[in-house]
Amino acid sequence: MADTNETSSYRDLPAAEPTPAVDVQALVAQAQAAAAGWPPPPAPPTQPEPAPPPAPVVMDTYEAEPVQAEPHYLLPGQYASFEAMVQQNYDILGLHKERQFVKGELTQVDYWLKKNPVTGAFSGLAVRETIDYYRYEDLGLPQGGDLVYFRTKRIQWMLSDGTAGHETTTVKYYTPKEGLAEGVTRRQNVYENAKLTAFGMLGQENATDMLGALAPHLTLYVEGKKTPLLLALRDLQRPYLTIEIKRQLIEVLRIEDAFAI
Repeated sequence: MADTNETSSYRDLPAAEPTPAVDVQALVAQAQAAAAGWPPPPAPPTQPEPAPPPAPVVMDTYEAEPVQAEPHYLLPGQYASFEAMVQQNYDILGLHKERQFVKGELTQVDYWLKKNPVTGAFSGLAVRETIDYYRYEDLGLPQGGDLVYFRTKRIQWMLSDGTAGHETTTVKYYTPKEGLAEGVTRRQNVYENAKLTAFGMLGQENATDMLGALAPHLTLYVEGKKTPLLLALRDLQRPYLTIEIKRQLIEVLRIEDAFAI
């Protein structure tokens, strides 16, 4: 029996697996096949990718501001010079007048190019007159009472932009006769305004009844004796005449008088 510590020799090892034979012909055939395909055939031409659509052209949306025309005078007509326009009597040009009254005084007259026949609205202000009255008592001259001593009239020729262009101021001095006539006109205007106020508050039937009762005092009022009419209105008794209505009518008729009810 052999010694168990003895190392086995190479003769005792199992035989190595035999190396498979190399098929040289097959390798040559493979090489030839590879060489036949080199260099590779060119790739078929590719269609170029379609160009992207052009970017939309953004037009400049800026619009130049329209050239503003220079303001011009609205007074109708053709004039050889500025002086000729100012000297034109605009009262005969067919302009529409809008008058404003304060306590019977005509304080402003506007001359318009157009007036809407439906709404009554005016447009195109061509000339404006502003009137101020100076009475004797305003000037510390009590002997003349409320007679007009003089009045000023400022005339403004208006531009198309609504502003005043040229303007001038005239002064008129009143004779005593003219002052008296102006007072009559003024009080007549006040009375007409009071009539409209009465018709608006009382209706036609009641207003007519009230004015009939006051008729004896109306002529005196227009001529300058105002207190009798105010007293008669204060003392008049009618079912429709409340204290508040009397106060409103007296305030319309009062003018400068310090009259309380």
